[in-house]
Amino acid sequence: MRAFRRAFTLPLLTKELAERATRPRTYWMRVASALLLFLCFWADNRYYLSADLQPSAVLGSGQQMFQSLIGMLYIGIYTFVPAMLCGVVTQEKERDSLSLLLLTELRPWQIVLQKYIAGLVPALSLLLVALPLGGVAYTYGGFSADRLVFDLFLLFLATLQIGALALWASCRFRTTVAAFLGTYSIAFLFTLIPLLPELSNTDYGWITREVRPYLAIHIPPYIFGNATNPALHLPGIIAIAGTTLLFLGLAIFDLPRRAFRPARPILRLTFAWIDRRMQALNRWFGSVSFFNRSAASPDEYPIIWRERRSRGLARPEYLVRLLVLIEIPTLIIASMSATPGWARQTEGLSLLAAAVGVIAILVVAVASANVFVSERVNQTMEVLLTTALSPQEIVRQKAYALRRLVLIMAIPVASVFLIEGLVENTAPWTGYGETLNLQRPIDRLIPYWLISIGSAFLGLSVVAWIGLWIGLRSRTRIRAICGTLATIIGWCAAPAIIGAFIEQWLSRQEEAFLYVLSPLMVPIVNEIGQLHEMPLLALIQYFVVLGGALALFRRATFRRSDYWLRR
Repeated sequence: MRAFRRAFTLPLLTKELAERATRPRTYWMRVASALLLFLCFWADNRYYLSADLQPSAVLGSGQQMFQSLIGMLYIGIYTFVPAMLCGVVTQEKERDSLSLLLLTELRPWQIVLQKYIAGLVPALSLLLVALPLGGVAYTYGGFSADRLVFDLFLLFLATLQIGALALWASCRFRTTVAAFLGTYSIAFLFTLIPLLPELSNTDYGWITREVRPYLAIHIPPYIFGNATNPALHLPGIIAIAGTTLLFLGLAIFDLPRRAFRPARPILRLTFAWIDRRMQALNRWFGSVSFFNRSAASPDEYPIIWRERRSRGLARPEYLVRLLVLIEIPTLIIASMSATPGWARQTEGLSLLAAAVGVIAILVVAVASANVFVSERVNQTMEVLLTTALSPQEIVRQKAYALRRLVLIMAIPVASVFLIEGLVENTAPWTGYGETLNLQRPIDRLIPYWLISIGSAFLGLSVVAWIGLWIGLRSRTRIRAICGTLATIIGWCAAPAIIGAFIEQWLSRQEEAFLYVLSPLMVPIVNEIGQLHEMPLLALIQYFVVLGGALALFRRATFRRSDYWLRR
């Protein structure tokens, strides 16, 4: 009985919850999340919530309101839950306190489960906040109580699944940044690859139409989108629960085995092995070199010289290899999805562009936010400050090392847009309205490419400077990463929320000028083929806003760099 009671005392869970309860930012984050959710819900459903409408005019509109709410919750879950749980174990490794935790009487499965529950509490509190909004949507009618319970249950399962994946990455990887990027990389492959046959308009001989829907039943949003097909409900719940248990089992397996394993930069070691083999082969061809290795010397540019030798993502030759590793799968997946459907739309390429774009933003945001935080965590900031460089020069050389990463991550996004533009503007018309096909393909193709590719390169540059600015002010990796992501999401959502409040005083053209303040609005309008409805001055304003934001965050980073570096 004593062993039974000890197994359920949950000391680690109590400690984690007590520490979270003493942090003021815990409550500020909950209030901010609730306000953002309520504002987005009202902004997206303000027509149905208007007091000027008769009750009979909005009856049955609850289904649209509820689908809007569920979509917002899925975005919040898949954006913030990995950031909440990817550092629960890696922070113990970085503080060298995991060894003390393993010396206690707690078994590995107890440590994993208690860390898991403690990390899920903030995420599940967001679902509790959303319950009143679900009740509001239910009062408007249009869907049954069974649908309400089932979709909320799917949200709960989605939280458990992505949380278990983030916890496994935290147990497997050494650093928080590696766990964060690993979570999204695994989730990308876990989600997109099974969806390709469903999104592609090409019939595969080995995948029949009856089998296609069952390839993605482990993805909660997919089950939500196919809620009218009851045959997928039970298999989907079993698949989601099974993958969640699989991730938890892998976390329990990896926790003791990777607790004391030293950091091994697998990507850099792999590239170094390839370098040795290629250099041995290159001697037969006269030692041909494509990179000027003496471009940055320790005398002139010590920070750049150090970054290129200590970080794999700063070495030009490694970045080229990383581009090849990313670009080849992207082109393969794009070729599988490059068959247009109705009205020339290629849903698979649009989803691929969104997925690759999100991954590029995450990689650039995490890498830039970690530039200065890693120096503090590794206790090398004091050594860095002993150099005879001004704080502004340290920031400038750190930012210079990120330029190639921004370029490398923007190229796959641009390649998807290039393929999508060619496919959608050269395929035969399959829609019902010929009036939509009045322009020549070249008239649509060139603006589409300019807007898409320009947004990719300029937007990622802005993300890099936002991460540098917030990382310079932060002390921990999680705070820097979450702050960077929150700033980007807030900037994207703020113009739409403000426009919802003041739209009654704005004309249609003035609304366009307001909405282009969001960095996502013009790419979305361009993707759905409605760019011709937007004023030319609004497009010019969009790029002016991105350029102004780039200059603003760059100036803010340089301006107080001496204070935040404690020079």
